[in-house]
Amino acid sequence: HALDEYSRGRTPNPDVLCNREIKFGVLLEHVTKRLGPFQWFATGHYARTAGRGDSTVLLRGADKRKDQSYYLAAVDSKHFSRSLFPLGLLDKKRDVRKLAIAAGLATADKEESMGICFVGERRRFDEFLAEYLPQHAGEILSHSGKTIGKHKGLFTKTIGQSAGISGWQDKWYIYAKDMASNRMYAVQNRDNPLLHSTIVSTSPVHWISGMPPGFVPEKSMELEAQIRYMQDPQPCTVVMQG
Repeated sequence: HALDEYSRGRTPNPDVLCNREIKFGVLLEHVTKRLGPFQWFATGHYARTAGRGDSTVLLRGADKRKDQSYYLAAVDSKHFSRSLFPLGLLDKKRDVRKLAIAAGLATADKEESMGICFVGERRRFDEFLAEYLPQHAGEILSHSGKTIGKHKGLFTKTIGQSAGISGWQDKWYIYAKDMASNRMYAVQNRDNPLLHSTIVSTSPVHWISGMPPGFVPEKSMELEAQIRYMQDPQPCTVVMQG
């Protein structure tokens, strides 16, 4: 899935899919077969759950700096009904490190792991992708159509990322990709309107615990949205079409 999305010029989040398909998919299924369906399934995610009617809802972790509910957004509610998140109410710096030290864990003082699990911490992600996707170099153009640099493949940069072009006093940021011409387009200044949008179209829609109360398809509803990890939730108007 991730490789297919990158080949289309988009930037997926492999961790979201990993949680849905591997941790709360294959792994949970394996645990159920070995231990039965009445065992609790605990993970180290900084997230919380709560019962609401006949379903279980996903809540943000108490530690806002480590909240990982974003990565669990594609998991079905039925899996949360038997899951435990022991770290959900804890603060990592204040609580978790102290508990790890008190328990004598070897990882108590270990630095955080930031790498994608199937790539590893010491590999560049673009180098990993280059092993599986054809690497077609192309031009990076300004909004006026002037060639300002080169790229090593459309999958090496994502929208909003620094273009990595040297020789300029101000940074250039990617705002668009053209799959047909194999070109990227960039602008200077992070506040440039071309880097921002007020409308997002997405599919498929996955409601973890069913539609919000009062939500009616084809009609708008005021909710909050988050399109990347560590982003503060943003107020938005949601309309589901079709």
